[in-house]
Amino acid sequence: MPCRVEISPGALRDLRKLPPRFQTTLLDRIDSLGDQPLPPGVEKISRSKHGYRIRLGDYRIIYLFLNDVAFIVEVAHRSEVYKDAIRKLNRAMRTRWKE
Repeated sequence: MPCRVEISPGALRDLRKLPPRFQTTLLDRIDSLGDQPLPPGVEKISRSKHGYRIRLGDYRIIYLFLNDVAFIVEVAHRSEVYKDAIRKLNRAMRTRWKE
């Protein structure tokens, strides 16, 4: 089930701050969400109706998947990513989709 992949400006900014070798790997995984939005190993984020997490080594990709759109909310090191993940997911839900 193909879908559209969008990256929030904040996630793109965070991605650009990472070392180039990690950027490439993370971007490849983000691009693959277009073909398979819920790949093996993805986990649902608790306290979020449509939030998911992908682990890549020490880095995490946090995204919403709703209405055939994977919206990347945050890309960061595992020690930092969960601090604001729920807040960012909820804000993205309010601004992008009306429930």
